[in-house]
Amino acid sequence: MTNPAQAMRMLVTYAICIPLAIFMGFTMTEIGNRPDYSNLFVVAIVAAFLASPIFIKWHYPILLFGIGCPMYIFFLKGSPPSWQVVTILSLGISIVERAINSDRRFISAPVMTWPLLYTVAMAYFTAQMTGGIGLHSIGGGVGGGQKYIALFVGLGMYFALTSRKIPKEKRNLYVALVFLAGLPAFYQ
Repeated sequence: MTNPAQAMRMLVTYAICIPLAIFMGFTMTEIGNRPDYSNLFVVAIVAAFLASPIFIKWHYPILLFGIGCPMYIFFLKGSPPSWQVVTILSLGISIVERAINSDRRFISAPVMTWPLLYTVAMAYFTAQMTGGIGLHSIGGGVGGGQKYIALFVGLGMYFALTSRKIPKEKRNLYVALVFLAGLPAFYQ
């Protein structure tokens, strides 16, 4: 006899996986017929959903790897660099962890935080005074917004990096993740 909780877990798993597999099969055949961003986006969202437990558990090492990685995420509009995507994911996960667990605190460094916030506020003010943050990649009429996005995500990277302390036993691994991720750039 099986445990009722285990049977319910298995039922929920099948109730999610079977329709998801049918939907993904249909989407993949549509990609074969006419590939476009909407189909690739659906596949990417489903893959991210399935990989979310990995991101939740290992978001900090993934962040460190993504900072040094020279890849671009081609299936998103504008093809952002990987460091921007992993920064947004890691910061989001860190904020949710902080909201759920009050023992999780960001490292406090007001000497760094206030000047960075001032710089971002001045950049935002400058952008608003000169016509706004324009992004051609999402249909805007004004261009040049990638600089602002890089600045804002860079500030997010600071907060994502200060979301936790690095344990002494993992320092060498984390430094290796940052620097070894850039090795594919030397291939060219």
